[in-house]
Amino acid sequence: MNIKNSGMVLVFLSVLTLVGCGGGGGGGSAAPSAAVVSTLSFPLQNGMNAYIARGSLANYVVSGSCSGNAGMVNLMPASAVFEGVSGVSVASTQTINLTNCLPSVITGNAIDYYDANYVPLGRAITGGDYSVYISPPVIPAQVKVGNTGSMGTLNNFFDSTKTVPTGKDVMSFVIEADTANTAIVNMMDRSYNTLGVLLTTTQDRYRIDVNGRLTPISSDIQQANGSTIHLVLTALPDTLPPSVLSTNPLSNSNTLAASSTISATFSEPIDPATVTASTFRITDGTGLPVAGTVTYSGLTAAFTPTARLAPLTTYTATITNGVKDLAGNPLVSNYTWSFTTNASVLMNPRTTTIGSPTEGVAIGDVNGDGKNDVVVTTSSASVITGLAAPTDYKLLVFIQNATGGLNPPILYATTSTISCRATSVAVGDINNDGKQDVAIGNTGCGIEVMTQNALGGLNPGVVYASLDSGKIRIADLNNDGKQDIVGVGSGLTASIWLQNVGGTLNASVPYPITGATDLDVGDVNNDGLIDIVVSGTSVGVLTQTVAGIFNAPVYYTIAGVLPIWGVAVGDVTGDTLNDIVVTYGGNRPSSMIGVFSQGLLGTINPAVSYTSYDIPSAIEIADITGDGRKDIITLHNGWGMMGTYQQLANGTMQAEFLYPIPNYSLNNLHGLVTGDINSDGKNDVVYIDPTAGLVAFYHN
Repeated sequence: MNIKNSGMVLVFLSVLTLVGCGGGGGGGSAAPSAAVVSTLSFPLQNGMNAYIARGSLANYVVSGSCSGNAGMVNLMPASAVFEGVSGVSVASTQTINLTNCLPSVITGNAIDYYDANYVPLGRAITGGDYSVYISPPVIPAQVKVGNTGSMGTLNNFFDSTKTVPTGKDVMSFVIEADTANTAIVNMMDRSYNTLGVLLTTTQDRYRIDVNGRLTPISSDIQQANGSTIHLVLTALPDTLPPSVLSTNPLSNSNTLAASSTISATFSEPIDPATVTASTFRITDGTGLPVAGTVTYSGLTAAFTPTARLAPLTTYTATITNGVKDLAGNPLVSNYTWSFTTNASVLMNPRTTTIGSPTEGVAIGDVNGDGKNDVVVTTSSASVITGLAAPTDYKLLVFIQNATGGLNPPILYATTSTISCRATSVAVGDINNDGKQDVAIGNTGCGIEVMTQNALGGLNPGVVYASLDSGKIRIADLNNDGKQDIVGVGSGLTASIWLQNVGGTLNASVPYPITGATDLDVGDVNNDGLIDIVVSGTSVGVLTQTVAGIFNAPVYYTIAGVLPIWGVAVGDVTGDTLNDIVVTYGGNRPSSMIGVFSQGLLGTINPAVSYTSYDIPSAIEIADITGDGRKDIITLHNGWGMMGTYQQLANGTMQAEFLYPIPNYSLNNLHGLVTGDINSDGKNDVVYIDPTAGLVAFYHN
């Protein structure tokens, strides 16, 4: 026997010969003997959709040709694509235990596919048919007793290649009498082989009420083509209470990351309406409740904290007996377990004293060994101590070694001076030789390019004079496959240096702007071209055209805000489209992070703001939790704090989590960077400070 599916609800269908069975046995409808012909109308389509959406569990007594029991579980829908159509899938498991027939145990697993409106598309049975509807089934919105109709035909194949047909299933329905307020929905599935010979007729009966609630009654399986096998599966009332099978984290564990979701998996489908913030609670060590959102999918309830949990802290999770299964059976008692969070996502900051005030920092492979290195620019120690230092006005290159650490810095001379401070640095292939080079932005004086040589060192710098050099970025800014440089200063232009075929930079091309405190680059209108984003009194977006030039800036404001500080580009809403994120405001409560999300048509939506600790300044976007979603990192000028915002699965940001940091007091918007600097495949966070020097937070 194998287990198949009608495409709307799950049924049992015998396709193997049963050995040692009794006689043909009785069967037929399980409707009451004194059925009443109701005159009411019943919402079949909505009822079927709800039945699929909430998952189901049913147990049966088997009679007829064989005796025994059976069970069936349908999980809640999950996103899926079937035959090129996006929708959902429902995984199911069915088991039949027989006492007087062989095989004595029959199991089956199937996946049913539906479009976004729960219209059936087809199914795939493990070790069985791959079936596709010829056309979308027709499920009436409303039905009455006596209504009949065809719902569709499934073509069955040996596998998903659909090269070997195995037959077809024809679906129909009859609405039968039951009581004055209910009716019986009889779903009929007639299965044929490739010659058109009827093999099996299955009738699945469900009671439907005026609200569309469907309850399984029976499944009647009659084999044809000379077979006398006839099985009747009569549904049993569900009186078994659900239980918690497993939890994440485990009870008394100490491995949960502070940014993680807490979850519990049940023994059977649960009524989603009973899984709420009042029935699934988390409390801290003092008994205070933890704020969060509760969701339910499949057999699992999940609690996602609004704010990241505190590290190295014990929490208690409670699921109350207000949680009930689909039949209304509650948990026998409250289920409680405790766990302790591990250290923070980012931990063990390692500080490297430099000796000179640091100005800019970047990450990239600047010696050609395939590992990311860290580069830092400096100014003069005499500004702070009155004495010069060997590291003054240098580019410091911290090469990553074989053990994932950073070697002592290699010092390169720069053209920086007290009046031309190297406030920004970027890494990229600026001469198109496949090696990463370094560009330094000297405020008000120009950019200095140090190309990587064949020995893994850097050549002396070449200077391109410009006022637009306080903040720089490297990107392909004319869509020719080569890396270019864009910079802004204190003036009213943004300048672009395009890389030419000779591997040098052309003279800069200025584009008018209204001023800039920071800039970043990225595709923010979903046309595949890199755009320029500047921050100031507002956010200005210069979009790149197919001709490799830039449109005049379009400005986006945040009401009442002056000015905006740092800006970064990246997908922080989980839709694969780059968004614009800014820091703005001063001390609380005006300190904020603003997210200008990108619309589906390449437009920029109004900013959504998240509260922030005092004076957020430098900002970066990267996945620091390892969940595949990009997060926000910011530094708080003068407050000794770094803040992170974890992106949640729904495309919003978790509340800020603060890390105390050494001595941060430099409002350098290009003093923060992210990247993997120990070759473990995870993003680390690096920032610079005049006193602390280089500080690296490594991913836990």
